[in-house]
Amino acid sequence: MRQRVLPMSDLNSTHPARTRIVAGVATLAAVSSLLLGSSGAIHAQDGTSGAPPLEETNCVLVAASDIEELRGTPDSMAEASPIASPASASIPAPQEATALASTPVASPDSATPQASPVSATPVASPVGSPVMIVTDTALPPDASPTASPEVGASASLNEELLNEDLVAASTSLTSCLTEGDFGQASNHMTATFRGQLVGSTQPLSASDYASLAETFPQIDYSILEVENPTLVDDTTATADVVWTLANQVRSDRWTFTISNVQGVTMWTVDEAAAGTLTPSLESTPIFTTISQDRYLLLPGTVASDTVLFEVNNDDGVDHELLVLRLDDSISTDVLLRTPGPQLPAGVTMIGQATIAADATGRLLLTDLEPGIYTIVCLLLDETGVPHLADGMETTFTVDAP
Repeated sequence: MRQRVLPMSDLNSTHPARTRIVAGVATLAAVSSLLLGSSGAIHAQDGTSGAPPLEETNCVLVAASDIEELRGTPDSMAEASPIASPASASIPAPQEATALASTPVASPDSATPQASPVSATPVASPVGSPVMIVTDTALPPDASPTASPEVGASASLNEELLNEDLVAASTSLTSCLTEGDFGQASNHMTATFRGQLVGSTQPLSASDYASLAETFPQIDYSILEVENPTLVDDTTATADVVWTLANQVRSDRWTFTISNVQGVTMWTVDEAAAGTLTPSLESTPIFTTISQDRYLLLPGTVASDTVLFEVNNDDGVDHELLVLRLDDSISTDVLLRTPGPQLPAGVTMIGQATIAADATGRLLLTDLEPGIYTIVCLLLDETGVPHLADGMETTFTVDAP
């Protein structure tokens, strides 16, 4: 059975502390899973239920369109040139961006304050999973951002051109992240978003972000949708962004700001807030009950590449669903024996969600290949031992659709 995925407020929660019991290593991460989408289901060309990623821009600096073009009406823009071409792929080594002296352009390293962080405490990950933290400032489902008086009526916005700009900015960032070029990725985001991306509520410099990101397991990132672009003022824009980290679907309202990076005036990602829309993909539900430090999954086998875990935690303590793919020769014991923040060899990160005590939560995964997947809880019990050590693990199977 398939069902539409609807947004839930508890998708914005984070766990205050999550520590791995190996060599005293704790890596910053967050555990909120945000879902987003638009009306109507999208099916990939291979017949699966996943939304195909947008065409990617390479890991290069992409110039933003002129503000005059973005403010123009479709009629007045008939002869305007499309989005500026990406800067040459042969670019200088990453460096800290500097603000333009003649215009109010932000620097990606500007430590702008964050609005309403979800948690004042960074979340430590037992596996160094690079799932991020977002602010909790989301618009209600029937609301839309209000443009600055400087921009004028929304009718004057060239929405198509702005959307092209923000798609290019988003996909170039995820290309850098997938390639593991964290120095270049730093040029595509501000200090605030760098912190969010590794689960910190504090802004991070480019060098600090790159150092932390190198400790994470290598995963793929992709942009599925960029919708509802809004030009807030001459240097700020927002859009709903549906994207994936590993196999986990996220949805955020991204704020972009104009920055000068190595001589290129471009949109950089400044901040992510909770998204509010319905995912434009279909999923097969797995109803999950957590009780007495055990998981119960119904069903335990699905014939779908997109799965939505609907979770009830009946225990009086927080638990997590840390979903992993283990090679045939690997057991979960290796998670407790291997030191360091990286995942052990033979273990692949799929997705993660923390479910608060006596609460409910959800986790949406997509592009799952047929096979057996493992779920564990590495949060600590009252004695400081991971729940996995007490046997809190289970598996589910994905059959070919």
